[in-house]
Amino acid sequence: RGPGLTTVGGKAWTSKTITTVEFPTGIACATATVCEVTGFRFSIARQDDVAVIVGTTNGWKTSARQIAPSAVTELSGVACPAKGQCVAVGNAGRAGGVVLNTSNGGTTWSAQTVGARVNTLSGVSCLSVRLCAAAGLGGTAGGVVLARRGGG
Repeated sequence: RGPGLTTVGGKAWTSKTITTVEFPTGIACATATVCEVTGFRFSIARQDDVAVIVGTTNGWKTSARQIAPSAVTELSGVACPAKGQCVAVGNAGRAGGVVLNTSNGGTTWSAQTVGARVNTLSGVSCLSVRLCAAAGLGGTAGGVVLARRGGG
């Protein structure tokens, strides 16, 4: 099972097991106690991977699973430029790369269009809520970088 790691002043790392994420692939914290972990798990019922998002608002004393849109199979990265506002990236199976956005602390995540030439997205970084970039694999073109300027 996947560990969630925290640090206090960069001096000591402690481990927290998050049982709902079999394969954690990204973590972002907007504050010292408000974080999101992205990843995926295998669904026996669907016989496919299912994207998983887990968030905390109290430094991992407790955590809650959040719901990604059902078409999303894997999430590879997440960025939280402000408390309650995060962007996650990954894959939606045959539909290709996906960008998810939340502006309410993970209560709801909505998919954003990235275009047909993006197979999967593996990382995301945001300088602010209005300025983000994501990277991943394009169709036959190799790597791809996407940029978002503007609101949510």
